[in-house]
Parts: sequence; C-alpha cells; structure tokens
Amino acid sequence: MDDKEWLSDYKAKTKDDRDFFSNKGKIDRERWVVSEFLENLSVVFNENELISPEQASKIDVIFRTARFQVKEICNPGTRLTAYTRETFKDAEQASTTADLKFPTIGEDIPPVAKIYDLVVDEANKKSQSKQYIDIKNEIDLIFYVTRTRASLIKPDEILHKDFSDLGWRSVCCLSGNQAIVLFHTPESPIFLKR
Repeated sequence: MDDKEWLSDYKAKTKDDRDFFSNKGKIDRERWVVSEFLENLSVVFNENELISPEQASKIDVIFRTARFQVKEICNPGTRLTAYTRETFKDAEQASTTADLKFPTIGEDIPPVAKIYDLVVDEANKKSQSKQYIDIKNEIDLIFYVTRTRASLIKPDEILHKDFSDLGWRSVCCLSGNQAIVLFHTPESPIFLKR
C-alpha cells in the first residue's frame, strides 16, 4: 500500500470515527453496545430486534422485554467527540501523510481502579437522578466501560446488596469481551437471569 492509498483509507476511517462518536451517532453507539453485550452473553438474536425509541425516551435500546439505558464509563476528562472531529478535520486537510498532525486527546492517566467499584458508584449516582426516579424499576441499566487502568470484574466481587436498594430492574456491564449481569430482579428479562 502506497502513501496515497494509506491516506485515503485513513481519511475514510477518521470520517467513520467522527460519525460514530458524534451526537448523530449516539443511536448507533447504543445499539452497538447492546449488540456486543448480547453476543458476549451468547444470546442468539437478530440485529433487527434492537429498537431505538425516540431520543427523548428514558430508554436507549429495546430488545425483546429488555429496556436498556446505556451509560459509558470512560477516562475522566475524555472528550472523544471533539478528538474524533479534530482528527477528521486534520485528515481532510492533508494532501500527503507528511501533512498529518495526529491530534492528541490530552487527558490525564487515571488512577488504577476496579470496574466493579466504578459501576457500583455510577449506578448509585444514576439511581438518585430525578430523570430516572419514577421509571428505574423498569430499566435495565447497562454500563459500557472504556476507562483504562481498570480491572475486570471478578465474580466474587459481586454483592447483591450493592444494587438491591438502588431500584433498577437490572444492572449489567460490558468491558471489552466481558459481559456480565451484576444484578437482576424477578421482573428482569429471562435472558438476564440465566
């Protein structure tokens, strides 16, 4: 592959990234998270079963009887939308690979943490939000963790009491290839109770 071909491929990739991480790409990102979560749980499904209600809804993705609200836990101070926009703009203005500036995110390295602790903390914060107070018992909260320097969840860390008083119908987590149901109620979708 020569420089011209590489630059063309790079421009296409930066455009895809910009679109995916833009406000317009929010629906696609949320559906992607749920799709990855289901695949990693070994749930057989068709992509057409993932439904995105209008954006004013408190539910991001409907899948069968599940009502997912998708929340990302990323590195503190991450501005991924701005970064992908800057990277695309830089690529579009480049005539050769030598013209590329490769913008940087410019974020601090977060301290070491446990994904489980991050999820418990965020589930607690979200449970107190006026936005969800009247409907959280019908919501399946799913966290997509992209934060670096955080250890995967170990089964022996999971405590029912950490989530039982928060009011969510279920709490789930996707980090890399780890998809895990941390909490469910009798009203939770059957596939989350396996």
